[in-house]
Amino acid sequence: MSPNTVPEAIKTLNGLSLKSIDSDENGRRQVIEATYRLLARLETPFEQTWKFTTTINTMAALQTLIGLGLWQGWKREADNGEKDKSLEELLRLCQRPCDKELLRRLLRIICAAGFVEELGSDRYRPTRTSLALGDVKEPIAHTAMVAGAQYTASAMNLPNFLAKTQYKEPMDAQDTNFMDTNPDRLGLFAFLQTDRDSQAHFMGAMRGLSRRKRPWTDYYDTSALVDDHDAGKPLLVDVGGGHGLDVLRMLERHSGIDNEVVPLGELVLQDLPEVVALAREKLEAGDNLNKVKVMAHDFFEPQPLAGARAYLMRSVLHDWNDEKAGLILRATAAAMERGYSRLLICDAVLPATGASLDQASADIMMMHLHSARERSEGQWRRLLKGAGLEVVNVWRDVSSSTDAVIEAELL
Repeated sequence: MSPNTVPEAIKTLNGLSLKSIDSDENGRRQVIEATYRLLARLETPFEQTWKFTTTINTMAALQTLIGLGLWQGWKREADNGEKDKSLEELLRLCQRPCDKELLRRLLRIICAAGFVEELGSDRYRPTRTSLALGDVKEPIAHTAMVAGAQYTASAMNLPNFLAKTQYKEPMDAQDTNFMDTNPDRLGLFAFLQTDRDSQAHFMGAMRGLSRRKRPWTDYYDTSALVDDHDAGKPLLVDVGGGHGLDVLRMLERHSGIDNEVVPLGELVLQDLPEVVALAREKLEAGDNLNKVKVMAHDFFEPQPLAGARAYLMRSVLHDWNDEKAGLILRATAAAMERGYSRLLICDAVLPATGASLDQASADIMMMHLHSARERSEGQWRRLLKGAGLEVVNVWRDVSSSTDAVIEAELL
């Protein structure tokens, strides 16, 4: 690039924003991927490697500011029309005592990372992300806490774990990399059960990931489920459904579904007791507890609701290796009614080549957290066939390169 084109390039890049491209979600993501590739071409090998230290340091500062309660205080002020703040004013918004110079240094990297706009010397303006961090209704702060605690520690341990296991592909759910990061050698889910705050952060992050994805009801035709539903039987059982976002999307898709059309018990949310306890609170707060039956259930155990029209699993099976995933599938398949019940798996379907950074990163994350994996379409078909199930169709989200609903029935 000749020197006289640099200003033009910068002007073009600065002209791109969420507002200018968010009308096309697929296009927005393509621009993001192109930006990653641009950075890879522009950076030196050292810069490309060293930048990951900035990610770790930014996360440390971000989590510290969450712990100080700064974001929530700033969000309250912004809601009252007072966005721009001095360092002294931000210091007073913190819920815990903090050294002034420490706050200035934390804000320096947060500004450089784009979470806050620096207006001048010790003058700051929040961005939409920093305001979201302070919104208790949003999952952004939960996501930062999970990413900076369990996920980062687990990822950083992976090289040592792989060396210790002589670089064998991690596939043993009883000996995971994550277990090496805590003295009790607990798996991630067992670890989360020991701490309600960690559980809440994890579920909040998962809620955020689900919101990021296009609703499964937008690219899977649910009308056939409703039209052919036998009254008195469950319509949809959301297995391992967390806070119930996906079962609520079924309600949103069919505005006519209410307690008169679908009585309580025909839309069911299942998860472990400590998870459904949180889900019950969320559903009650949204006035949806009267529309969804909440049931404690371990998906490794036999499915207690037989003959449902559909069983839904959103981002469940990628947490488990093929052996454990097969057990989950068989426990549900035993309750399915041949020729009537459907299993709907909402999960990533990896491309054979050209995986994006998000896709490849998710696969490595499943490896170091669970000794599990993301799967290609061929791997999904083999897994389901081994559990006595056959793929009927793969409904792909055209705005995403991986998200899909895999529809299966009994062989």
